[in-house]
Amino acid sequence: MSTIPSYTRHTEWWEHKITLFLFTGLLAISYAAPANLWWPLLHLGIALLSIVVCAVFVSVINDYTDMEDDRIAGKTNRLTHLSIGKIRLLIFLLLATGAAFCWHFRNQPITIFFYSGSWIAYSAYSFPPIRLKKRGWSGVLADAAGAHLFPTLTILSAMSHSLLKPFPAELYVTAAGWNILFGLRGILWHQYTDRQNDLTSGLITVATMVPSTLIIRIELPILILEITALAGMLWVSALQNLLYLIPLYLAYVWLIRKRMQLHPVIILTPEKKEWIFLFSSFYQSVLPISLMILMSIQLPWTLLLIPFHILLFSNDIRTNISIIEDVVRNLVKKTTEAQ
Repeated sequence: MSTIPSYTRHTEWWEHKITLFLFTGLLAISYAAPANLWWPLLHLGIALLSIVVCAVFVSVINDYTDMEDDRIAGKTNRLTHLSIGKIRLLIFLLLATGAAFCWHFRNQPITIFFYSGSWIAYSAYSFPPIRLKKRGWSGVLADAAGAHLFPTLTILSAMSHSLLKPFPAELYVTAAGWNILFGLRGILWHQYTDRQNDLTSGLITVATMVPSTLIIRIELPILILEITALAGMLWVSALQNLLYLIPLYLAYVWLIRKRMQLHPVIILTPEKKEWIFLFSSFYQSVLPISLMILMSIQLPWTLLLIPFHILLFSNDIRTNISIIEDVVRNLVKKTTEAQ
């Protein structure tokens, strides 16, 4: 994906977010249990593509409205090589593409409502005079809603329409709760890692207002609520078997923390320590691939999705393979030395 323009900021959302929406869509297909896999997958692909376009729009307007703040903070802005005219043309084209997706969803008013929610939330987050990005907790909630809440609800609504299967309210609530809480952790992590730049540019964020000592007190409760919502979503979807993966993942985290000194991060990143963002790999790789395997019992062709998933979302998988190789290498070395 190195040929993709940097202003899309795809490295910040492609694997970290699209995989969650892919999992949500596959979960919807599993819940509906269709006789054929390909028609639902086509609709899921269109819904995911609509979210990708919105994500690019978000990336562009964030950099566009941050140009002055980035200049003050001495940060590199990805749009500096483009003229204002080209930037505005790009924004117009993205808006037009988003409108085309709304036309595609024209018979799905609820889907249009949720899909528009992401565009509106991020426009309010970025553009003055509202510019929620500079308004503390309002900005955090707008980011989590635009990047996680509304896309999740868009996927569920679009899939419900295409599958002709109404989903229970509990599925919408638990899926939205799981995703927005993970998004909340993500945006708070970003703000606290970028705190010094925000102080330099005078940007008012949660990180510049709330001491990290307070965030330490609430990060574990946020994670517990997130996992509870995930468990509820899996339970409502009759995918209770996937719940066993949670303790297995935590055992994996414990192992790499002990053997590799990789500190599991909920929100705050420790200084001068190697770290991993807790449950990120679980959502990006473990859950989607496990669900594909589980779905293949009823729909064998689902197994063909696994190579495509590995190809499209390979960074996290490669990272964890490297970690496992290092753990095994260290164990072998210690065993050899002990002999």
